[in-house]
Amino acid sequence: MRVLFNLNTPGHLRYFDSTIAELIGRGHEVLLTFTSPHEYAASLDNLAGFDPPPANLGWAPKRRDDFAQPARQVRAALDYVRYLDPRYARAEFLRTRALARTTSGALFRPLTARRQLRRWQVNLLMRCLVAAERTIPSSAEIEGFIRTARPDVLLVSPLLNAASYQTDYVKSAMALGIPTGVCVASLGQPDQQGPHQGRSR
Repeated sequence: MRVLFNLNTPGHLRYFDSTIAELIGRGHEVLLTFTSPHEYAASLDNLAGFDPPPANLGWAPKRRDDFAQPARQVRAALDYVRYLDPRYARAEFLRTRALARTTSGALFRPLTARRQLRRWQVNLLMRCLVAAERTIPSSAEIEGFIRTARPDVLLVSPLLNAASYQTDYVKSAMALGIPTGVCVASLGQPDQQGPHQGRSR
């Protein structure tokens, strides 16, 4: 199989080195692409330790069509609205961080004046925003990038970044009928597990 990893930065490789080695060892072909390839670029030196090394496709292009800005606004609003739920009343740091992204979208600026809503209001807003997300079509440019890579499966990590660009890769892979998966970036607790047992697989 051809496995395409879409990672946010080369620094995320440390979470999946054993996974990549296992895939290669089982005869699969691994391809890498990065949203921000110049952040933690020194981590790319570790690719030489794989036999054979995974193919580095470099920068993962970001959406640049007419839906690029609306998509970012909708996703930023989704990230912020969940923190208006009373259950997250004490999550001020996370709410403020999500707020910083939401204010860039004038369409959802009225949300920024609120720090809490009733749960039914949050649920209603979330449903509306999810519905808006579903109306955003797949990016033709990203579909072309994925089609050129010819993967049998697309894996992304971490995806949970605010208004993540990786959402478009999941959406485009689904439009092409390519299975997708989200890899959780976690090293686990070294005092409870072995050096590799806490890594995502």
